[in-house]
Amino acid sequence: MFWTKQNNTFRAWFQAIMSSGQLRTGLTSGSFTIEVINENDSLSVVPFVSESVQKPGLYYFDVPQDFLISGGVGEYGVSIEISTLTPPNVVSATSYVLNVSQ
Repeated sequence: MFWTKQNNTFRAWFQAIMSSGQLRTGLTSGSFTIEVINENDSLSVVPFVSESVQKPGLYYFDVPQDFLISGGVGEYGVSIEISTLTPPNVVSATSYVLNVSQ
């Protein structure tokens, strides 16, 4: 996963990869459970996931500006879970840290 800055918010980019090594395309936001949690575990957001038009199999979500304003400077835990019911199935979970500074 990698991050890009979008004005006063962040966009996270990640891939869904099948056991064959190929990218899994065509997933909808409902295939993902993503949560961003502030460092004292008192505030969280569940963002909407989209697939890149330019590179199918590459997905992204935005961490909303109002969430970052409410949470402030610090480290945020990011959890990504993928579970598809339609073949080819993908089941995966991973976590990352987003560090927000002034």
